[in-house]
Amino acid sequence: MKSLRKKFCRNRKRVEGMSKYCFRLSFFHFICRFFPGLPPKAYFLDGLAQNGVLLDCGCGDCSKLKQCHTLRPDLQLYGCDILSGLDPMPGVVHFYVVNIEIDDLPWPQDFFDGIILNHVLEHLANADHAIKEILRVLKKGGRLYLSTPSKRSLKYPSFKKWLNTNGGPINFFDDPTHIKAYSRKELEALLQKTGFASIKTGVVGNVVGMLAAPFLILFGFLLRKRRWASAGIHQLTGWSIYATAVKDH
Repeated sequence: MKSLRKKFCRNRKRVEGMSKYCFRLSFFHFICRFFPGLPPKAYFLDGLAQNGVLLDCGCGDCSKLKQCHTLRPDLQLYGCDILSGLDPMPGVVHFYVVNIEIDDLPWPQDFFDGIILNHVLEHLANADHAIKEILRVLKKGGRLYLSTPSKRSLKYPSFKKWLNTNGGPINFFDDPTHIKAYSRKELEALLQKTGFASIKTGVVGNVVGMLAAPFLILFGFLLRKRRWASAGIHQLTGWSIYATAVKDH
């Protein structure tokens, strides 16, 4: 009887887990289909194949992969970063230490269904090698999402007298590791040169962020919170741009 009871409990937990998994996946697909104005990365995730393989290049502490796991629990997740000791999701994210500017990615050709390059490009003196390696490990029909500060960010003041130093950059060079800012045309040219197709570019933002931005800026300056002020400025001014592209060969 005890063994039957244990087996029943295990099966019930498995069914409950599958129900939550299916609900999350179905709800995410529904939101992306019928609600415009979401962050562009949400539509990128929605377009990936079910049970696909996703890589986040420059994943840092894997916070973005945690979001991906919440929205798309069916995906197999991989992450790589130049820093070691950043594997906060063992058993969920397969983490590798890689310098994508000079190293070859440690995966075979045609391995990933999707790759994210989120605010990494601006740290690279030479992005050609990284983009070529990303193209190599993507499957045919695989998709790339990348985001980076726009050239507008070069023109903004730092507001160092009015805001504390904890938070995101407002001027591009507030982050001393930033090297190069891009325009949308430059992103498109870089991806075309490497061999990507179906390239789309745009400004990073979403409806909720735009509505919240004036309040974030106001209270950010009143309370000297750079994190709040920079988040609002990023939303209102088109501080970041993105590109999506497809490997078609």
